[in-house]
Amino acid sequence: GILNVELVSLLLGRWPEAAKEKNRHGDTPLHVACLSPANLDVIMLLLDAFPEATLERNDYGGNTPEDAAKKYNAPEDVQKLLSSVFNLFNDELRKETLQEIMSFFIGIQWWKGVWLIFKRHPAVTQTINLD
Repeated sequence: GILNVELVSLLLGRWPEAAKEKNRHGDTPLHVACLSPANLDVIMLLLDAFPEATLERNDYGGNTPEDAAKKYNAPEDVQKLLSSVFNLFNDELRKETLQEIMSFFIGIQWWKGVWLIFKRHPAVTQTINLD
């Protein structure tokens, strides 16, 4: 696709703040990545740089990246990733939900997401069975 992993990685490596930029429609790069056939690796790179982008609403309909992913039939793992990150910014998450999100992040090997769980919800460390 137009947004290949190497290109996005190179751009974010040189200009990490690019993940926070918006186009004239109020779309972040995460929104744009969800409009085309969404690539999980590209989405994870963009989320590594700016996970808060999941909360951003564009100027046309107030859509989040998750809304765009649903509308354009992104793969289920992309939709689940966006939904999970969006939910991490909700301070009222149940510990079961956090554990489910952590298992998903580990399953797709998104380590920044695991770190984000510990950062946003430090109490979860007490409930993890590391055996």
